[in-house]
Amino acid sequence: MKKTLLSIILMLIFSQFLAQAQQVHIVGIETGLENIASIDAVYWHNGNRIILPKTTQEAEANAIAVSGSNVYIVGRDGPDAVYWFNGRRTVLPKVGYSARAIAIAVSGSDVYIVGFNGDDIGYWLNGSWRALPWTGEDASVTAIAVSGTDIYITGYYGNYDNQDAVYWYNGRRIALPKTTQEAEANAITISGSNVFIAGYDGFNPVYWFNGNRIGLGFPIPNFGPFFGAEATAIAVSNSDIHIVGYVAERLGDGDHYMETSYAVNWHNERLSVLPWANEYAGSNAAAIAIYSGNIYIAGSDMGVPGYWLNERWIILPKTGWSGHANSIVVTN
Repeated sequence: MKKTLLSIILMLIFSQFLAQAQQVHIVGIETGLENIASIDAVYWHNGNRIILPKTTQEAEANAIAVSGSNVYIVGRDGPDAVYWFNGRRTVLPKVGYSARAIAIAVSGSDVYIVGFNGDDIGYWLNGSWRALPWTGEDASVTAIAVSGTDIYITGYYGNYDNQDAVYWYNGRRIALPKTTQEAEANAITISGSNVFIAGYDGFNPVYWFNGNRIGLGFPIPNFGPFFGAEATAIAVSNSDIHIVGYVAERLGDGDHYMETSYAVNWHNERLSVLPWANEYAGSNAAAIAIYSGNIYIAGSDMGVPGYWLNERWIILPKTGWSGHANSIVVTN
């Protein structure tokens, strides 16, 4: 028994040592302290806060990718879709009044950036715009994964009466099974030949494994009542599936109620609530990364940006009124 306990303690110490040695890259937003209409795109590297250059009052950093020593961040600067390459801002080609970069994947020397461009949805490949086919319905793109020569892009497609969670596989749109009128695919990861997609179906958090819909439980014991939940990000490590998001709670009734949310992690479909630091909950989880056995989940808690390292909440510095961490990558 003593030997087993000692082994566990040593494993925990070694795990924390590895976590401290790793490079944690997080991007997000921060609103101004005196002018909340002013929004900055922010990059935190190992907790060091860096404001990314912008030319307008509102900028946002939505996603990050790291390849070797190069750091790619995408988002928007006013009406322009932009990316920051090692901190240097570049405006992506625009075909309409406004554009926005949502997600990024780097494969070899190729850089794929998903977003909106005028009235189109699609992606920029090495700066060249490629629209995805659509027929005038409402559509959105949310995430991208590249495996070899295959390109997967998630989102939704449809209209108010019937919105499908979809993904585009090399440009071909595929609707995912659902049980309600409204569904959306928020995130995707590829593991070997398996495709994992996370999102929601009505008020229910779900994920799709190779196209098969799997519901995630969200009533939390001793909490409630709940009126919905959403899966926002997914990561797979060996045989473990981690899906993060939030569960929404409504307190009160009639015209007198308050809505709040709890950041959660489904580990192999088993729900756990991530700890929050404030007296009242108001947290959500937006992104996840798994590295060397450590689990990093980025998000916010009552307007404070931060991340959970193995479910321990770590605050990221800010000087503005509020902030949110949108995307996370961990490297050695």
